[in-house]
Amino acid sequence: MYFDGVCNLCNGIVDFLISRPSLPPELKFGFLPDADPETVVLVECDDSGVPTSYHRSDAVLRVLVSLGGMWTLFRVFFLVPRFLRDWVYRFVARNRYGWFGKRDLCRLPTESEKSRFLS
Repeated sequence: MYFDGVCNLCNGIVDFLISRPSLPPELKFGFLPDADPETVVLVECDDSGVPTSYHRSDAVLRVLVSLGGMWTLFRVFFLVPRFLRDWVYRFVARNRYGWFGKRDLCRLPTESEKSRFLS
């Protein structure tokens, strides 16, 4: 899952996800330089290693559902047309620095988190 490393909202979400014991161990985090800063990207590989990328609301929902338990209830949002989900996603993305603030530097993983981050 690639995210904006200077956004306080994005970093808070990564902190939340890393703290979940149900987080799939294969989920790794990284920063996408030169990517659209309003887009989170999730790359999943199938059993044969073929990657598929998911963006914006699709990426967020897939990660939340992967947590299992009550988080699987978020599947219902896949019934909402993508253009509506992504409109909400983009609205939050455009305003996140104003609402939640921004760091001067990208988030660095702690020693215990390093295995969860792409190098």
